[in-house]
Amino acid sequence: MKSWFKKQQQKWQELEDSYKESLLQFIWILFGNIFPLLLGWLIFALPDIIWRGGDTFIKDGQFYIYSVSLISSATYVFWTFKVQNLDKFALLGYASVIVGGLASLFYALFLVGSVTNYQFIKYSSLIIFVLTLLLFYKSIIMNGTKLDVHEAQKRNIQSIASTLK
Repeated sequence: MKSWFKKQQQKWQELEDSYKESLLQFIWILFGNIFPLLLGWLIFALPDIIWRGGDTFIKDGQFYIYSVSLISSATYVFWTFKVQNLDKFALLGYASVIVGGLASLFYALFLVGSVTNYQFIKYSSLIIFVLTLLLFYKSIIMNGTKLDVHEAQKRNIQSIASTLK
């Protein structure tokens, strides 16, 4: 067990500072966004509270809400780094808008009672939450790399100009 911790500590020390900062920022923001869920688990851990199962946290659609709250800042980062309409940052931006739109739509349908199939709510909310985590993580890493958008645009313009000659 000690050797595993030493390996992890060595891996952490080998990481670049910007990557460490991005990873800590991701964990801190994620912790802040899902704090109500963590607090709920903590309360259920108390001896006088009866555990009603993990489905309690899924039935009310809260993973849709968590998804939308995380994806909004990721979308902002993707659009900040967007250089062209179809570059990888724009595609990540489009994906985040789609995931955020689906999460919002499913939550709205859940609230008005149009979606009552628990299995659909369970799997769609968890899938959307995982996709959101991946997109959000990518946006945090991108934000830590500090891409120079103006320089990238200048390179693209020079590339187009050289092909037109």
